[in-house]
Amino acid sequence: MKVNFSEVSQRHICIALFIFCSLLQRSISPLFLLPLLLQEKRNLLGQIAEVKFNNDNNNLQFLQQHSQQLNNLERQFQKGQKTVDKLQHKVQTQDTRQNLILSKSSKQSNQICLLEDRINSIQERFKSVPSKVVPIQRRTLLAIDSANLDGAAKSLNMKVDYERLKRYVNVHFGSLEARIYVGKYDNSSRQKLWFNYLEKNGYVVKTKPVTVYGNTVKANVDVDLALDIREHGVNFKNVVLCSGDGDYLPLVEQLQGLGIKVIVLASPGHTNHFLQRQADEYISLIDIMGEISDR
Repeated sequence: MKVNFSEVSQRHICIALFIFCSLLQRSISPLFLLPLLLQEKRNLLGQIAEVKFNNDNNNLQFLQQHSQQLNNLERQFQKGQKTVDKLQHKVQTQDTRQNLILSKSSKQSNQICLLEDRINSIQERFKSVPSKVVPIQRRTLLAIDSANLDGAAKSLNMKVDYERLKRYVNVHFGSLEARIYVGKYDNSSRQKLWFNYLEKNGYVVKTKPVTVYGNTVKANVDVDLALDIREHGVNFKNVVLCSGDGDYLPLVEQLQGLGIKVIVLASPGHTNHFLQRQADEYISLIDIMGEISDR
């Protein structure tokens, strides 16, 4: 409710002037207006109180609305603050991890530098010391004529496991170097796989191209084997020859003349009689079949 205070004031002024004029004329008529004036006063006070009440309610609603908005803003601020705190925690964690990594990296770099200094110091210390390192000398040379050995094994219905054969010779005659002499076919993927298998098992593979004579295939690796063993056999105490071919008899005699023990490993049915007698030791495939065959 809105009160027109200017209109009320004018009415009171008029009443007040009337009373004042009556008093000047010494009249009692203004006394009759006193109740009316008091009623007007009460009305005016009621209107003022009502206006204050309405204003207080409006102000209260305004304050409540703004208070609610402030509460909403405060909740949003708290959520934002929590998000910021989480991000700060993540950043601190990452900084800590990065610092740890840098610290470890720095320590490792220092350790590497210290090791390098020690190595350099040791190298300098031993530069003037004469070397007493003696290279390991293998005791036994294993020389295999592949065609001859495989043919002998086939006659006995067995297949040689070259890994087990090498192990057998190593156990019985000491550390060894193994060489195998093979006829090579052009572009044979299967043979390449076999060569890889032999090399992985410690064999030195010596190849020679095969020659075809009608229905016969020859590689004649015996000549290469004899020349190679004559050159390298002098560095060994024992030579194990896996072949029964009599063409190797001069090689065996020459090695024995140099004080080298020659062991012939072959099949009795495929061994030259004179070669078997000349050998310092003869090993029959039949006797060791279980130890070197491919089971």
